[in-house]
Amino acid sequence: PGAAALAVGLGALVDLGLGLGILWRRWTAAASLGMIGVSLGYMGGAALFAPDLWADPLGPMVKVVPGIGLALFTAMLAEDR
Repeated sequence: PGAAALAVGLGALVDLGLGLGILWRRWTAAASLGMIGVSLGYMGGAALFAPDLWADPLGPMVKVVPGIGLALFTAMLAEDR
């Protein structure tokens, strides 16, 4: 339980940091790319350690894909301005 709790806590801190980073224009593109990286890592880790999540009817893995698209769109918009 110790390692799992540590992983969840660190993941939450990373998510909070990226969420706060997207609020400032200077960090928006970098935070968006960070979100994509974390999402890909999440999907890769789940594919290795819990591949059955891909068959879950609520789609916890499939719904990450639109989030990646939104983060990519945000990163492209931030660089355009």
